[in-house]
Amino acid sequence: MATDKNISTYFQAGGVRRSPKDIAQDSTLSNARKIELLRSYKYHHAAPKHKAVIRDVDLELSKLMKLNSLANER
Repeated sequence: MATDKNISTYFQAGGVRRSPKDIAQDSTLSNARKIELLRSYKYHHAAPKHKAVIRDVDLELSKLMKLNSLANER
């Protein structure tokens, strides 16, 4: 089973590709790690031709940030 420590923030050619939704729904990752991975994913796909990917990342990031802010209020 994967842990936060052995999931890289970089993306290799030919590596396993996960969608932003897959990253956000991974129960083995902390919210902080999910945010870190999604930000890295976004910067990796920052080209204009990847608008859909960037939109998906932004959506998942906003959900996680809202969840974190709600958790911090408690």
